[in-house]
Amino acid sequence: MTYSNDKRFYTYAYLREDRTPYYIGKGCGKRAFKKHFCGVPPKDRILFLKLNLTEKEAVKHEVYMIAVFGRKDLGTGCLRNMTDGGDGVGKRVWTLEQRQKAREQKLGHRRSEDAKEKQSKTLRATPRRLSDETKQKMSTSHKKRGKSPEHLEKLQEMCRARNATLVQPRFRCLVTGYESTSRGLNIYQKHRNIDTSLRERVSAG
Repeated sequence: MTYSNDKRFYTYAYLREDRTPYYIGKGCGKRAFKKHFCGVPPKDRILFLKLNLTEKEAVKHEVYMIAVFGRKDLGTGCLRNMTDGGDGVGKRVWTLEQRQKAREQKLGHRRSEDAKEKQSKTLRATPRRLSDETKQKMSTSHKKRGKSPEHLEKLQEMCRARNATLVQPRFRCLVTGYESTSRGLNIYQKHRNIDTSLRERVSAG
């Protein structure tokens, strides 16, 4: 793995109200203040441990501090870190119990109506723009997928049902005998200066 030698990295700790740490991390810029899975505390409870580190130095110190305070998920300490540090979430190993618990929490989660409306407004305000390459990949994927005979039969049934509801009554012009829908016959008669009341219904639709 290649590390940056710029001395712009740091290590930090998130503190509980009793000033004990519950998370140790490394980063640069505003990383310590950005949204985090374990929750970001107020600024007065974000403690910068070491500053002006290279990335490798920050990784090493993060790993050391996590080892010192220990992890709650392993029963070795007070931190909510899910890895031993230095690797993001890449080496996180879930136990069967943790996976089941996460699944149950996800299934039981229901977004509020306010949250749904907020997300809907955000999506409308920032429409998704797909690149030509992505569109091509999606098109190719759909073509490869194909449709089963059962799926095609179901689509045909849906089309037949839709067409049945779209059938409109037909009328005949009493002057020329021309037949069409009500709207079509209106256009036909007006174009020929024929009174639109001179018609009769020939089918119920």
